[in-house]
Amino acid sequence: FGGDLREHAGGGVDAAVGDGGVFRVECAILLSMTTECEWAWLAGFIEGEGSFQVVADRRIHIYPQLAATSTDRILLDRCKAIAGGNVWGPFGRAHINNVKWRPAYRWQLRSDALAAAIDAMMPWLLIKQEQAAICRMLRYATISGSIKGHYGRPVLTEEFKHWRLQLRQAVMALNRRGTGQPTEEQECAIAFARTELSRHARTFPHPFLAAA
Repeated sequence: FGGDLREHAGGGVDAAVGDGGVFRVECAILLSMTTECEWAWLAGFIEGEGSFQVVADRRIHIYPQLAATSTDRILLDRCKAIAGGNVWGPFGRAHINNVKWRPAYRWQLRSDALAAAIDAMMPWLLIKQEQAAICRMLRYATISGSIKGHYGRPVLTEEFKHWRLQLRQAVMALNRRGTGQPTEEQECAIAFARTELSRHARTFPHPFLAAA
Protein backbone atom coordinates (compact mmCIF):
# COMPACT_ATOMS: atom_id res chain seq x y z
CA PHE A 1 0.00 0.00 0.00
CA GLY A 2 1.12 3.56 -0.56
CA GLY A 3 2.72 5.87 1.95
CA ASP A 4 5.02 5.17 4.83
CA LEU A 5 4.28 2.11 6.97
CA ARG A 6 4.40 4.25 10.10
CA GLU A 7 1.37 6.19 8.92
CA HIS A 8 -0.74 3.10 8.28
CA ALA A 9 0.38 1.22 11.37
CA GLY A 10 -0.38 4.05 13.74
CA GLY A 11 3.06 5.26 14.81
CA GLY A 12 6.73 4.52 14.44
CA VAL A 13 9.01 1.78 15.62
CA ASP A 14 9.43 3.74 18.85
CA ALA A 15 5.68 3.66 19.54
CA ALA A 16 6.01 0.89 22.13
CA VAL A 17 5.55 2.17 25.67
CA GLY A 18 5.36 0.83 29.20
CA ASP A 19 6.87 -2.54 30.00
CA GLY A 20 7.92 -3.00 26.39
CA GLY A 21 10.73 -0.51 26.88
CA VAL A 22 12.02 -2.49 29.85
CA PHE A 23 11.92 -5.69 27.81
CA ARG A 24 13.96 -4.05 25.03
CA VAL A 25 16.63 -3.12 27.57
CA GLU A 26 16.71 -6.75 28.72
CA CYS A 27 17.16 -7.83 25.09
CA ALA A 28 20.07 -5.41 24.71
CA ILE A 29 21.71 -6.86 27.82
CA LEU A 30 21.24 -10.39 26.44
CA LEU A 31 22.88 -9.36 23.16
CA SER A 32 25.88 -7.87 24.93
CA MET A 33 26.40 -11.06 26.96
CA THR A 34 26.30 -13.39 23.95
CA THR A 35 29.44 -13.80 21.84
CA GLU A 36 29.59 -13.69 18.06
CA CYS A 37 30.60 -17.35 18.02
CA GLU A 38 27.39 -18.28 19.84
CA TRP A 39 25.25 -16.28 17.40
CA ALA A 40 27.11 -17.90 14.49
CA TRP A 41 26.42 -21.35 15.98
CA LEU A 42 22.75 -20.50 16.42
CA ALA A 43 22.48 -19.24 12.84
CA GLY A 44 23.98 -22.47 11.55
CA PHE A 45 21.63 -24.54 13.69
CA ILE A 46 18.62 -22.59 12.44
CA GLU A 47 19.72 -22.98 8.82
CA GLY A 48 19.60 -26.74 9.24
CA GLU A 49 16.99 -27.44 11.91
CA GLY A 50 14.89 -24.33 12.51
CA SER A 51 12.51 -22.08 10.64
CA PHE A 52 11.27 -18.50 10.63
CA GLN A 53 7.48 -18.53 10.70
CA VAL A 54 4.54 -16.13 10.67
CA VAL A 55 1.78 -17.55 12.84
CA ALA A 56 -1.91 -16.66 12.67
CA ASP A 57 -4.06 -17.54 15.68
CA ARG A 58 -7.85 -17.84 15.92
CA ARG A 59 -8.24 -14.16 16.71
CA ILE A 60 -6.72 -11.22 14.81
CA HIS A 61 -3.13 -11.77 15.82
CA ILE A 62 -0.43 -12.47 13.27
CA TYR A 63 3.06 -12.62 14.66
CA PRO A 64 6.52 -13.82 13.58
CA GLN A 65 8.43 -16.44 15.48
CA LEU A 66 11.54 -18.58 15.26
CA ALA A 67 11.11 -22.26 16.05
CA ALA A 68 13.12 -25.46 16.08
CA THR A 69 12.19 -29.03 16.97
CA SER A 70 14.57 -31.77 18.08
CA THR A 71 14.65 -35.01 20.03
CA ASP A 72 17.82 -33.74 21.74
CA ARG A 73 16.74 -31.15 24.28
CA ILE A 74 20.33 -30.12 25.01
CA LEU A 75 20.46 -28.41 21.60
CA LEU A 76 17.30 -26.43 22.22
CA ASP A 77 18.42 -25.50 25.73
CA ARG A 78 21.51 -23.97 24.16
CA CYS A 79 19.32 -22.00 21.74
CA LYS A 80 17.39 -20.67 24.73
CA ALA A 81 20.61 -19.80 26.58
CA ILE A 82 21.82 -17.78 23.59
CA ALA A 83 18.67 -15.98 22.45
CA GLY A 84 15.97 -16.53 25.07
CA GLY A 85 12.53 -17.95 24.34
CA ASN A 86 11.03 -21.15 25.73
CA VAL A 87 11.54 -24.88 25.31
CA TRP A 88 8.42 -27.04 25.35
CA GLY A 89 8.03 -30.78 25.68
CA PRO A 90 8.50 -33.63 25.62
CA PHE A 91 5.81 -34.31 23.07
CA GLY A 92 4.68 -37.84 22.29
CA ARG A 93 4.76 -39.01 18.69
CA ALA A 94 2.21 -41.80 18.83
CA HIS A 95 0.69 -40.69 15.54
CA ILE A 96 3.83 -41.90 13.77
CA ASN A 97 3.09 -45.42 15.03
CA ASN A 98 6.75 -46.24 15.50
CA VAL A 99 7.97 -47.06 19.01
CA LYS A 100 11.56 -46.38 17.94
CA TRP A 101 10.89 -42.64 17.61
CA ARG A 102 11.94 -40.61 20.65
CA PRO A 103 9.79 -37.81 22.13
CA ALA A 104 10.47 -34.38 20.65
CA TYR A 105 11.06 -30.92 22.13
CA ARG A 106 10.33 -27.53 20.62
CA TRP A 107 12.03 -24.15 21.09
CA GLN A 108 10.18 -20.93 20.23
CA LEU A 109 11.34 -17.31 20.19
CA ARG A 110 9.06 -14.29 19.69
CA SER A 111 8.64 -10.55 20.34
CA ASP A 112 11.59 -8.19 20.85
CA ALA A 113 13.93 -11.09 21.60
CA LEU A 114 13.24 -12.41 18.10
CA ALA A 115 14.11 -9.08 16.45
CA ALA A 116 17.29 -8.83 18.52
CA ALA A 117 18.31 -12.38 17.60
CA ILE A 118 17.71 -11.75 13.89
CA ASP A 119 19.95 -8.67 14.01
CA ALA A 120 22.68 -10.70 15.68
CA MET A 121 22.40 -13.75 13.38
CA MET A 122 21.92 -11.95 10.05
CA PRO A 123 25.63 -11.89 9.06
CA TRP A 124 25.71 -15.70 9.23
CA LEU A 125 22.35 -16.56 7.72
CA LEU A 126 22.40 -17.73 4.10
CA ILE A 127 19.39 -19.69 2.85
CA LYS A 128 16.95 -18.24 5.41
CA GLN A 129 18.05 -14.62 5.33
CA GLU A 130 14.97 -13.39 3.48
CA GLN A 131 12.58 -15.11 5.88
CA ALA A 132 14.47 -13.56 8.80
CA ALA A 133 14.32 -10.09 7.26
CA ILE A 134 10.57 -10.37 6.62
CA CYS A 135 9.94 -11.53 10.20
CA ARG A 136 12.01 -8.63 11.52
CA MET A 137 10.05 -6.10 9.51
CA LEU A 138 6.75 -7.70 10.51
CA ARG A 139 7.73 -7.66 14.19
CA TYR A 140 8.38 -3.92 14.18
CA ALA A 141 5.27 -3.31 12.12
CA THR A 142 3.24 -5.25 14.68
CA ILE A 143 4.62 -3.04 17.45
CA SER A 144 3.78 0.07 15.46
CA GLY A 145 0.24 -1.12 14.75
CA SER A 146 -0.65 -1.99 18.31
CA ILE A 147 -3.13 0.80 18.96
CA LYS A 148 -5.27 -0.29 21.90
CA GLY A 149 -9.00 -0.54 21.32
CA HIS A 150 -11.75 -2.46 23.11
CA TYR A 151 -10.43 -4.83 25.78
CA GLY A 152 -6.89 -3.70 25.01
CA ARG A 153 -6.82 -5.42 21.63
CA PRO A 154 -4.96 -3.87 18.67
CA VAL A 155 -7.00 -1.82 16.21
CA LEU A 156 -5.54 -2.13 12.71
CA THR A 157 -6.71 -0.92 9.33
CA GLU A 158 -7.92 -3.49 6.81
CA GLU A 159 -5.10 -2.38 4.54
CA PHE A 160 -2.53 -3.12 7.20
CA LYS A 161 -4.09 -6.53 7.94
CA HIS A 162 -3.86 -7.40 4.24
CA TRP A 163 -0.21 -6.30 4.21
CA ARG A 164 0.59 -8.66 7.08
CA LEU A 165 -1.22 -11.56 5.42
CA GLN A 166 0.79 -11.07 2.23
CA LEU A 167 4.03 -11.17 4.20
CA ARG A 168 2.86 -14.36 5.93
CA GLN A 169 2.18 -15.96 2.55
CA ALA A 170 5.65 -14.94 1.38
CA VAL A 171 7.37 -16.59 4.35
CA MET A 172 5.30 -19.74 3.87
CA ALA A 173 6.27 -19.80 0.19
CA LEU A 174 9.97 -19.34 0.98
CA ASN A 175 9.73 -22.17 3.54
CA ARG A 176 8.15 -24.60 1.08
CA ARG A 177 9.69 -28.04 0.84
CA GLY A 178 10.39 -30.30 -2.07
CA THR A 179 11.66 -29.67 -5.56
CA GLY A 180 8.44 -28.35 -7.07
CA GLN A 181 8.33 -24.86 -8.53
CA PRO A 182 6.41 -22.17 -6.62
CA THR A 183 2.90 -21.43 -7.79
CA GLU A 184 2.03 -18.13 -9.40
CA GLU A 185 0.41 -17.00 -6.16
CA GLN A 186 3.55 -17.89 -4.19
CA GLU A 187 5.77 -16.07 -6.66
CA CYS A 188 3.59 -12.96 -6.33
CA ALA A 189 3.80 -13.12 -2.53
CA ILE A 190 7.59 -13.42 -2.59
CA ALA A 191 7.92 -10.56 -5.06
CA PHE A 192 5.67 -8.39 -2.89
CA ALA A 193 7.74 -9.11 0.23
CA ARG A 194 11.01 -8.29 -1.55
CA THR A 195 9.55 -5.00 -2.74
CA GLU A 196 8.41 -4.15 0.79
CA LEU A 197 11.82 -4.98 2.25
CA SER A 198 13.43 -2.56 -0.17
CA ARG A 199 10.76 0.12 0.18
CA HIS A 200 10.81 0.19 3.97
CA ALA A 201 14.57 -0.08 4.42
CA ARG A 202 14.61 3.38 6.02
CA THR A 203 11.70 2.59 8.34
CA PHE A 204 13.41 -0.57 9.58
CA PRO A 205 17.13 0.13 8.97
CA HIS A 206 19.34 -2.92 8.58
CA PRO A 207 22.34 -3.55 6.30
CA PHE A 208 20.57 -6.44 4.56
CA LEU A 209 17.36 -4.49 4.04
CA ALA A 210 19.22 -1.44 2.75
CA ALA A 211 20.99 -3.61 0.18
CA ALA A 212 17.80 -5.33 -0.98
